[in-house]
Amino acid sequence: MKLKREDAVYYVQNLDAAIAFYEQKLGFKLKFKEDWRFALIEVSEDDYIGLMTVANYQKEFPEHADDLRPRTVFRAEDLDYEVERLKSNGVRVSNVFGESGGPRSALFWDLDNNPYFMYSLPD
Repeated sequence: MKLKREDAVYYVQNLDAAIAFYEQKLGFKLKFKEDWRFALIEVSEDDYIGLMTVANYQKEFPEHADDLRPRTVFRAEDLDYEVERLKSNGVRVSNVFGESGGPRSALFWDLDNNPYFMYSLPD
């Protein structure tokens, strides 16, 4: 298996307020903030929390717009391979989002319907 756990993502209404909370109240550090309303918070070395606005998630993943539970994020070396491997093992997997040659992602769920996010970046 070539999935590597990256972080956990939480969905927030106000990204700037959430960043301030994690920095000022919890003492964590902002690693980076993207224009597309995503931020990565450093909890400790190699341990992160991703924050994405609810509005951005609903725009990017409209068919899963109501499923705003936190999820673990995995990076896949070969997303197509992992999607097929999981499906062949009976795992529920979403359609792949994104265009060939760019960032791509998919969701999958465990037996208790907990969501997981996996993605790949172009070489």
